[in-house]
Amino acid sequence: MAAIWRVRPKLHVFGHIHAARGVECLVWNKAQASYEDICAGIAGWSGLVRLLKWVAVEKLREQFGRRGGDKGRTILVNAAAVGGVRDDERKGAIVTEL
Repeated sequence: MAAIWRVRPKLHVFGHIHAARGVECLVWNKAQASYEDICAGIAGWSGLVRLLKWVAVEKLREQFGRRGGDKGRTILVNAAAVGGVRDDERKGAIVTEL
């Protein structure tokens, strides 16, 4: 994850967690950093408070037509090819626009 934060690519394609297959847009801002700290177990309740604060700040910026402190976006594609209880479902290609 540290490498992705450093590089901040436009597109990141990966796969393995079959149930999490799909596409998500990641915004490089303080709200995302707080979320990552919580997921990594670095931050506890204080991290949750920071996350809520930064989400509120971003919502206010959106409302007033300003982009906040984000440093770009990355499209994340989990291209897991199988699914189902026993990985017996074959999944097709994921198509996304940059």
